[in-house]
Amino acid sequence: MARRLSPEGLALFVICTLDALSTYLFLVLGVAHEANPILRTAAEVSPCCFLMVKLLTFLPAIALAEWHKARRPQLIQMVLRSVLVVYLTIYGALVLPQLLR
Repeated sequence: MARRLSPEGLALFVICTLDALSTYLFLVLGVAHEANPILRTAAEVSPCCFLMVKLLTFLPAIALAEWHKARRPQLIQMVLRSVLVVYLTIYGALVLPQLLR
């Protein structure tokens, strides 16, 4: 039986996916640079390679959290919400300044 993605899991998936797509766009436009050497190398190989590597950085974690949610729903909800706050904080602190130059 298929389970529904939690609102927090869905929000994290959407934010991470938008981050991946916007990062690649910013790299192509020369507006930003990728600080992660693994992702930078993947971007140099191809757009598909970059997006696959980027997806592999968050999809397994979201899937694992959603799977574990059945056992500890309150813990997973708190963890996913915390991850959302940290992710958006880091994005705001590290990415936005690059774009505002």
